[in-house]
Amino acid sequence: MASFLEIFLWIIAIVLIWQLSTRLLSKFVRRRVQVMDPSIIGRILNSSFRKSLQPPRMVLERSGVMEGERVLDLGCGSGAFTIPLAEALGSKGLVLATDINGSLLKQLLDGISSRSTLLSQVEVVQASAHDLPFRDSSVDRCIMVSSLQEIPDRSRALREVMRVLRDGGILAVTEFFIDPDFPLTSTTVKLVEGAGFQVEAKDGSPWSYTVRFVKTSSRFPSKNSGGN
Repeated sequence: MASFLEIFLWIIAIVLIWQLSTRLLSKFVRRRVQVMDPSIIGRILNSSFRKSLQPPRMVLERSGVMEGERVLDLGCGSGAFTIPLAEALGSKGLVLATDINGSLLKQLLDGISSRSTLLSQVEVVQASAHDLPFRDSSVDRCIMVSSLQEIPDRSRALREVMRVLRDGGILAVTEFFIDPDFPLTSTTVKLVEGAGFQVEAKDGSPWSYTVRFVKTSSRFPSKNSGGN
C-alpha cells in the first residue's frame, strides 16, 4: 500500500503536469486563434460539469454573500454564478453582472429572461474592469471567480474595485487549479494587498480557494462616474 507521502507526491505531480500542460495549450491557442466563438466558451463556463467541480453554492458561501446586498459580479461571463448569486441575495438584493464580452453577456441575458422573477435582481453591464461605470462606495461586495488573472492591468482593476466598494466592503477572489492562469493563494494575496486591501479570511484548499479582502478606508481619489 502506498504511503501518505507517496500519495501526496503523486497529487503534487499531477497538479504540476496539469498546470504546465494547460498553460502551454492556452498560450498556443491564444497565439494562433484570432477569433473564437464566445458561445462555445460560455457553454463551457456555464456547464453542469464545471458547476460540479466548482459548486456555485460553495463559492458564494466562501465569499460571505448575505441577503439584501448590492454585489458586483466582476467578470461574470455567461453567468455561471450570477443566477445563483441573485437567488442567494433575495428580492431586496441586486447583482451588477459585469463583463467586457458582450456575447457572453447575451447568454446571461437569455438565461435571466427565462426566469422572470430574477429580472429585477440582476443588472447586466458591459464594461471594462479598468473603468467601471459605478459610483464611488456604491457596492457592498465584489466577487471575482477565476477572472482576476484574465484582466490585463490587474492593479488598475483592483483600484476600481476599491473605489466602488463602500468602506468595510468585501472583495472575494476565487481561484481553481484547472484554470490555465491559476495563481497560488500567496500570489493572489500579494496582488490584492498591494492595491490596499486587507485579508479578512481564507477558505478552501491550495487547489480551490476563496480569499476575502476588506476595504478599510477610501484610499483612492473619487471618480463619481456612472449612475448605478
